[in-house]
Amino acid sequence: PEGPHVAEMIARRGHARMVAGDLEGAEADYELALEHSPEASALWRGRGIVRERAGNLKGAIQDFEKACELDPSSPQDWFNLGLVLMRGQEPARAIRAFTTALDRSQPHPLPLMRRAVARLETGDESGWLADVFAAARLAPREPVEVWPASPRTDLAYAAALAAEGMGPLATRRLETIRLGPDADLDTRATALLWTWVGHVGRTGTNPAVTRIRDLLQAEAGAAPTPW
Repeated sequence: PEGPHVAEMIARRGHARMVAGDLEGAEADYELALEHSPEASALWRGRGIVRERAGNLKGAIQDFEKACELDPSSPQDWFNLGLVLMRGQEPARAIRAFTTALDRSQPHPLPLMRRAVARLETGDESGWLADVFAAARLAPREPVEVWPASPRTDLAYAAALAAEGMGPLATRRLETIRLGPDADLDTRATALLWTWVGHVGRTGTNPAVTRIRDLLQAEAGAAPTPW
């Protein structure tokens, strides 16, 4: 059909403009493409990406929601929606989007880690820790990006590796963590790690666990006694 064919050509030009930094021109092209093929979820996704890059988070959320409506089976669209909802300070809605993305695909560490951060934003520390541990099991040897950067989530990731018996990998992960006076560690999230360290501490010696305990003690400025 002529409409979708024309829309595809215009969208390609829009994508090229976006890559070149011409966000205004790119959005105009995607809008024109949507006039020719309004039922194409890829076009809504494309304009959503352009709008997100331009800082129009409300418009980007609307576009990704439309893409999900047109193709609810696409995990990428639900994942994109979750990302922009996090940027828009809507972690509860982001959790639902990331969960849907996971339901529509094979288990993957990236949506798990993004959902972990969203759960932490809503105060769900146990859900945060569960997602981090699940992501670590899926990708123990790959550096999984934490967004936004979070020392406490890095600590939890290392703890998960240690729990799975991968002490050397956990230690290497720990070597990248730098805790300063403004470290992103709150009392409740840290307490979960203390509880975990206490449990492992009763069952044996693990150099990675010792390092996690040392980092937690340094951050607290004291030495809590979890066991």
